[in-house]
Amino acid sequence: MNFPYSKQKWMALTIAAMVMTSSGGVAFAATPQEAKPEVKQEQPASQVSKQDKKIADNQLTVEKAIELTLANNTSLKKQKLETAAADITSDQVEFGSNKIKSDWVQDLGTAQAKYVQTMRAEIGAQLSKLSVELSEGQYKLGAEKAYYDLLHAQDELNLKKLSFDRSESQLKIANAAFDVGTRAKTEVLQAEAGLAQAKAALTQAEIEAETARLNLNKFMGVDLNKKWELLTNSTNIKTDVIALQPAIDKALKERLDVKQAEQQVVLAEKELKVIDEYATMYGFAARLAKNKMEQVKLDVEQTKEQVKVDLMQAHYQVDSVKNALDALKKGKEAAEENYRLSKLRFENGLATAIEVMGAGEELSKSESSYQQRVHQLNLAVMQFENAIYLPVSGGGH
Repeated sequence: MNFPYSKQKWMALTIAAMVMTSSGGVAFAATPQEAKPEVKQEQPASQVSKQDKKIADNQLTVEKAIELTLANNTSLKKQKLETAAADITSDQVEFGSNKIKSDWVQDLGTAQAKYVQTMRAEIGAQLSKLSVELSEGQYKLGAEKAYYDLLHAQDELNLKKLSFDRSESQLKIANAAFDVGTRAKTEVLQAEAGLAQAKAALTQAEIEAETARLNLNKFMGVDLNKKWELLTNSTNIKTDVIALQPAIDKALKERLDVKQAEQQVVLAEKELKVIDEYATMYGFAARLAKNKMEQVKLDVEQTKEQVKVDLMQAHYQVDSVKNALDALKKGKEAAEENYRLSKLRFENGLATAIEVMGAGEELSKSESSYQQRVHQLNLAVMQFENAIYLPVSGGGH
């Protein structure tokens, strides 16, 4: 039987078809939405870093919260398995393309099977790894936020306990004054009402702290009933952040969405080069390849512009919250002094219980507002620092 092609030509076409078929799944795995990266070998939930091994099982740091989240998250485990599958497919495509000898490559289809499909599979695996890094970063951010939410809720609970203690003390003073006849019964009733309000606020704070604990445990993938001693005693104020321009420069080099866009440019350049060598640059394939090249280059520029916007907005938010915090701090100090003087006047018969209760309520509001701003500042700093490496979004649940 006479064949229209040589035996070598038929061999090249057969292998090329096999390579293109096996790489079909890679093109799908290479999309940024599906893609994901390889991360360090995950540890069982019972294992933590050397630093965390020194702390008790019921104690928790931000670092330990992140490790537990990454170790227990089912979605991340699935992504890592998909990344391993993309690596296997890449190896399979490379194995097939290596069977196509260079002197067999005489047309565009065979050239694409040997060179382009291999690179597409490799980039698909790389994008898969990048996507896992992106997901991990978002889960780390989510774990950090959940940790600080609980810390903030506990700080609020402590403030409400202080407010309750102040109300109790005020009631004792009112009762003592009533017993010796220097205060009317209404003063005692007003103090009792203030204590009841403080008790209600304390109960609400206890519920919110418990809810924050449940949310953290759920996010980390541990027993919902697990109780923690947070090793951060209170919410510290974060003020040291990298300057804006150095942060932007760093992000343009290291942010994952920029890397993903740049990988697409590399692939488009390779495809155009193969077309240039094995087909006319005026054909449909070449025109489409040029069009795609322009698109992916614009994607890179668009991504870089978004990086700048993300960093600038995050930095402005840090400055805004920081300025508001300074004003609230002065207001809190004024409220503390006003409460001290009101209580002193009451003890000397120069103020009523309602005046002291009012001053105490203002102090409680001022303390709570200040603490809320501290929490917002820490979250703003955290968002700014993470925006250097990750697209701006919430932590993954």
